[in-house]
Amino acid sequence: MKNICFVILIVSLLISCTDKSSSFEVLNREDLFLLNYGKFEDEIILFNDEFSSRPGISMAMQNGFFFLSDGQSRKIMQLTSFGDLLSVIYNEDYNTQPSFVTDNEDTVRSTKKASIYPFNQLGKIAVDEKKSIYIVDKLPSVRHEQDKDTMAMLNEVVLHFSANGEFINYIGQNGPGGKPFSYIRDIFTVANGELVVVSVTQKTLQVDWFSESGFLKYNIILDRLLLPNPHSDNKSIYPELDNVIPDYHNDVIYLKIDFFEKLNEPNTHIQSDVAYLETQIFPLDIKTGKYKAGINIPPYEQKIETGFGSNTFLRPYDFLGVTENGYFFLISPDIDNGFTLQVANSKDKNHIEKYHLAIPNDKMTYNVFSLSKDGVISAVLAGEFEANVVWWRLDKIFGGI
Repeated sequence: MKNICFVILIVSLLISCTDKSSSFEVLNREDLFLLNYGKFEDEIILFNDEFSSRPGISMAMQNGFFFLSDGQSRKIMQLTSFGDLLSVIYNEDYNTQPSFVTDNEDTVRSTKKASIYPFNQLGKIAVDEKKSIYIVDKLPSVRHEQDKDTMAMLNEVVLHFSANGEFINYIGQNGPGGKPFSYIRDIFTVANGELVVVSVTQKTLQVDWFSESGFLKYNIILDRLLLPNPHSDNKSIYPELDNVIPDYHNDVIYLKIDFFEKLNEPNTHIQSDVAYLETQIFPLDIKTGKYKAGINIPPYEQKIETGFGSNTFLRPYDFLGVTENGYFFLISPDIDNGFTLQVANSKDKNHIEKYHLAIPNDKMTYNVFSLSKDGVISAVLAGEFEANVVWWRLDKIFGGI
């Protein structure tokens, strides 16, 4: 469903690392097309010296069409799975006029479409079944507001465009034209053209669920002091809410919570470290406000050998998304090239599948992943001279409804 960015720096200094990914089935990766770096309408600017709180790429794939937002170029592109540009929405102050645009009315009109919009700082992108586009944008400083109760800065909105690239409206906390959000962590489109916005608050995360017309249906404040915690009797173990992703068909959100244990120094009893303990995903029924039993997610295991012995370290997976038929997709970078993918069945707590996503070493510096509702993992794999757009067709394994 949504996108996740990874920046990975691996340094090897007389230490060898091993993991279990080599024993997992390697999924077939299909390389679809290349994206060149540059300022033309079908190119991207991946890295730039200009400061931006929203650098890089966000991506959504819908029915074989790719929608990419380029934060540095301040534009949105729609491309086919062959890499053909279909449309672009761009800020004309940061982009040249697309080559297919002409002012001559006698010229045969191109099948490609171009629209102009004064984007500021683009964030996450989401696309619904009708190919309507939702994109996070930061407002100009003169339109920033401050929440009187929390003192949080409210400066982000979700822009809504039609499939033809026409601006429809912007969505704030109260709906169309509403007050801005605080920092928006992610957005999702679900069944019936509904939009879900996850923003960061002082308490933890806020989830706003909107109808197709943009009006607010649910507002959920996830207070970290009220998170489900099966270890509540042990004061040294505490939960951290890592991610929230909505169900596609039902009014349910899934909370990925990582549990950590405070470690104290034996003699002074002063806290000296924190150890990752486990991960659980808790479904929350929005209508009733009740949590269902948590689903255990096995950790990523990494074995470190130093010559003096070996240690196994555990770390949590990143929550990539949920398919429409209830499979949780979680990924973690491997020490070797690529990522380990873990797929858990929300309806069968004991059903866990693991796979290896092989990625060349020169494409591991910067990656953007996206999961479609039917189980296709798409990615932009950035290299030194160009970026590859690829996908893994897990819909053939886990399928849609």
